Amino acid sequence: MSASRYFWGAFLGWNLVLGAVFGATTADLPSGFDQANRLYEQGQFNQAAQAYLALLEGGRASSALYFNLGNACFKSGRTGQALVWAEAWSPRDPDVRANLEFARGTVPGGSSVLPSQSERWLRWLTLNEWAGLTLGAWWAWFAILAVGQGLPHWRPALRRGRGAMAAASLLLLFCLGWTWHDRTAPQAVIVVDQAIVRHGRFATSQQAFMVRDGTEMIVRDRQDGWVRVQDAARHVGWLPREQVALFPDYGSGDRRP
Repeated sequence: MSASRYFWGAFLGWNLVLGAVFGATTADLPSGFDQANRLYEQGQFNQAAQAYLALLEGGRASSALYFNLGNACFKSGRTGQALVWAEAWSPRDPDVRANLEFARGTVPGGSSVLPSQSERWLRWLTLNEWAGLTLGAWWAWFAILAVGQGLPHWRPALRRGRGAMAAASLLLLFCLGWTWHDRTAPQAVIVVDQAIVRHGRFATSQQAFMVRDGTEMIVRDRQDGWVRVQDAARHVGWLPREQVALFPDYGSGDRRP
């Protein structure tokens, strides 16, 4: 079996293991999940969101929990927080992505900076997954080189595979670099009903423009409890940190409102 088959076999096998473990985590959610679901079914969306959040803070993360938390936030009128929880979960979950796009469509004003098609595609994998693929491709390339050195009569047959793996490695490295940049330069989403963006980092600074709950903007700077943001029309200003959540910012603990 070739080195590339070993790599892909190990990769797929590892994903199956993760899926089994993750499925078990979902199935083992405590009874509090059922209680939160009942609150949701009774139309008590704000209380349901608080109950789901309490479970999440207790370390019981799962696809169902994130999905229901996002729905409860949206139903209780907190569009920005619904967007945050949708972005926090797996980019490959079709139900979560559908909810995310629907919630974005309800944000008034049309001033959100939305991710491009290429950005959405690159966010299909997490930073760790891109790193794993890149590392695996490089190891596969080195393995092909090693086989060629040890078995010279195989070199002609390996030449095409070596070139293809080198190209794949470079492409994956580019995707990894972009994803790392994306994670270190997050977007901001407004999580209050209405926020005033100011020209300076003071509550008395002149108003630049106003944004509503759920508006997404690019983060340009962060200082002293303030976030400098830019909207789709390239207007720039400062907001208090507590009025926004940042994403995608996985691993920093800063995505939560």
